[in-house]
Amino acid sequence: MKFSRDSLPDNTPFTTAFVQVFRATKAGAFYALTVFVIGFILGTIRILLLVPRLGETTAVIIEAPIILMASWFVCRWCVDWLDVKRAVPARSLMGLVAFLVLMSVEVGMGAVLG
Repeated sequence: MKFSRDSLPDNTPFTTAFVQVFRATKAGAFYALTVFVIGFILGTIRILLLVPRLGETTAVIIEAPIILMASWFVCRWCVDWLDVKRAVPARSLMGLVAFLVLMSVEVGMGAVLG
């Protein structure tokens, strides 16, 4: 059975651009939330286990490369999994959304817990 929408072209510029914006936005939000959860877990481990034994500065020096490496791999995974276009505008949108989501979650958690 054929529908009227079957005769429409699949790759109209508007649809393609909209899909790319949606993918970049979704990837940025997912990236930020995943990195926040990883950072929350690592921060808890740092405060409870490392700081009493090694001191604050050494604990942060140990944690920083781990969170940076995790952020790198999560970013690559989100880009590949959600097929974010390899272009500066799409990747910049993903980064902007990730930053805004991460800052919102940080402020929200600070307000609730602080």
